[in-house]
Amino acid sequence: MLKSSANIKKHWETLCQEGKPEALQALFDHFHDDLYAYTTRLLNSSSLAKDAIQNTFADLWQYRNRLAQETVVKAYLFRATRNHAIKLLRKNRPTVNLEDIAQQLHFEPEELYLEEASLLQKQKITAILNTLSPRQREILYLKFYDNLDYQEIAQVLEINYQSVVNHAHKAIQRLRNNKELRFF
Repeated sequence: MLKSSANIKKHWETLCQEGKPEALQALFDHFHDDLYAYTTRLLNSSSLAKDAIQNTFADLWQYRNRLAQETVVKAYLFRATRNHAIKLLRKNRPTVNLEDIAQQLHFEPEELYLEEASLLQKQKITAILNTLSPRQREILYLKFYDNLDYQEIAQVLEINYQSVVNHAHKAIQRLRNNKELRFF
């Protein structure tokens, strides 16, 4: 498992420059769980999520000599995997649009990292989170579950940085203004 961003960068550069399979494997091992959790939520399918991740890493290997060495690796991998997920959805349902995909990203009570909250409290929080717009949910998920910064989220979603900040701000404001959350 890669511990630091320096190691991630080193493996990325090794993949780009030398094409070593060990570098690809190290990147896969490091990012797989986060990519899988995110993609499973988008696709609502474990097998399609695995396919999207496999396609992403197959492309990395195939095009390793063309990859930009100066890139934010985590954001690049999330964006590439998201794009493969969209392709898989469109292959299975040709009329699917991006809003439909973002709509599938829901929070579940079991996934909230609240140590002292009861199940009822978690369910209330989950219900409130699920009232946010699909884009706001996706941004908050990437921000707080996958620890991406706003610039990386903008790259993953292929939208303007300021749009990410605005969506996050509106979502957080909406959560702060919710009367049911004031007791937590």
